[in-house]
Amino acid sequence: MPTGLTPVAGAPSRVAAALRHLGPLRFDGRCKSYRLISDLAGVRLERLRILCDRIAGDLENVYPERIGLPLSIPASGTLLLFSDRHRYREYVAAEEDLAAGYAGFAMPWAGIVALPAGDVAEDEIARTLAHELAHLARRRAFGRELPPWLDEGLADAMGESATSRGFLPLSDEAPMAALRRRLADGYRSGRVAALTTLVALDRDTFDRAPAAYDYEQAALFVRFLLLDPALAPAFRLWLSDLAACGEDLAGELPSALASSWPDLEHRFRLAYSFD
Repeated sequence: MPTGLTPVAGAPSRVAAALRHLGPLRFDGRCKSYRLISDLAGVRLERLRILCDRIAGDLENVYPERIGLPLSIPASGTLLLFSDRHRYREYVAAEEDLAAGYAGFAMPWAGIVALPAGDVAEDEIARTLAHELAHLARRRAFGRELPPWLDEGLADAMGESATSRGFLPLSDEAPMAALRRRLADGYRSGRVAALTTLVALDRDTFDRAPAAYDYEQAALFVRFLLLDPALAPAFRLWLSDLAACGEDLAGELPSALASSWPDLEHRFRLAYSFD
């Protein structure tokens, strides 16, 4: 049986660090099972509270349905919505261990999700929020860190299909169009590495190249594995084994799928017309 970890409600030191950069506090309440803190106010705050409730609530059903692992441990954590993108960037810069990307981030070990929301379209907020909440859900489902290709790929299986109205089916091609075009360009120019290179990357090397395609490749590869009729059942079983054993089984993925890396590479590229 998969073994998860109880989520952190929001490490006090990390929440305090965020509050030092947030504008005057306007809201400290709830988004489903999460604490929601924001310096937004008025109609904008109310609309994003409704959006947050919808995404956080739906994710509790969508995540196990897509990944094949239960979320039997109740959700918890602290969500921080910044009204000002500049303040958010100052916060990221001040916290040296945070990712440099500005779309949003999650710290599952601290139970924190933060993103700028003042001048961002609601559909984009929904995508970012779903992606980052999926990182927190991963702690409850797997109980451990995952290799970055899998961690980001599973999070994108949530985020890329999220809208302000809820989740689209994973099979819907429209949300993946931009990722698919960019990765196709990378394959045509010969700048996308083999899948064996992708799965070997650690956090210090994943998406670190000046023109990396790691996120796009991980997102589309995991989506391919979740949707392919012949591979999806075995892939979900492999995910269950990964959660149960607490070890990195990336090297065993081809055998678990009754395949090989060259075969998976060929089938993946064929599925998205990358060849």
